[in-house]
Order: sequence, then C-alpha cells, then structure tokens
Amino acid sequence: MLDLPVFRLALASSEVTNLLGSGGDCRVYPFGEAPKDVAHPYAVYQLIGGQPQNYLAGSPDADSAQVQIDVYGSSPSAVRAAVKALAQAVESGGYITRWGARSRDPKTRNYRIGFDAEFLIKR
Repeated sequence: MLDLPVFRLALASSEVTNLLGSGGDCRVYPFGEAPKDVAHPYAVYQLIGGQPQNYLAGSPDADSAQVQIDVYGSSPSAVRAAVKALAQAVESGGYITRWGARSRDPKTRNYRIGFDAEFLIKR
C-alpha cells in the first residue's frame, strides 16, 4: 500500500502550516474529501495513478504515485497563496507534473486550483 507523502511534506513546511494549520489541525486531507464545514483555505489530495518499479530480476523496491492535489478557499488570493506554499512543499519530495484548472464551484462558490504531482515511494 502506498504511503503518500503529501501530508508529511505539508507539515514540514512552515509556509503551509501558517496557511493551512499544523499538527492535527492541518487542513490537508486524503481521499479527495474534506470534513463538512472545514475552515478555508484547505487542500485535498488523492491517488490518481501509479505503478510498481518492476525489474527483470527481483521484486520492485519502489512505486511511482501520481497524486492530484486541489486547494479550495473563499478568495482567489488565499487559494493562490496556499497553492504556492503547498507546491513548494511537494517539490521537496516529488515533482509537479501538471497545473490544473482554476475554477469556482457553482454551489459552494469556493475557488479551486488544482495540480498533480508525482512521487517515487520506496517500499
């Protein structure tokens, strides 16, 4: 099972924790879902792909993981600041592979910016 490093990297960044909280109050959530009525801004992430690093001889010792990260907030400036901080944190352990759409949810009116990252995770 892949242990995605997004939350760990977020907690290690003072810029992220200043914007999204620290410790148990860090608003970076797995499985693409946040709790109801969570404070803004916040981020969610989910595994969107990956594969074992297969070899001709022996079992894989690492897996690649593609992760989608979305940041939501009540203002464009708050979302942009959180994306910038979170992207820098993610790049300390992986690579940004795609910048996603910027949108506004028609129901909640929250702003959203997404991006994808790739990690090589040792087993």
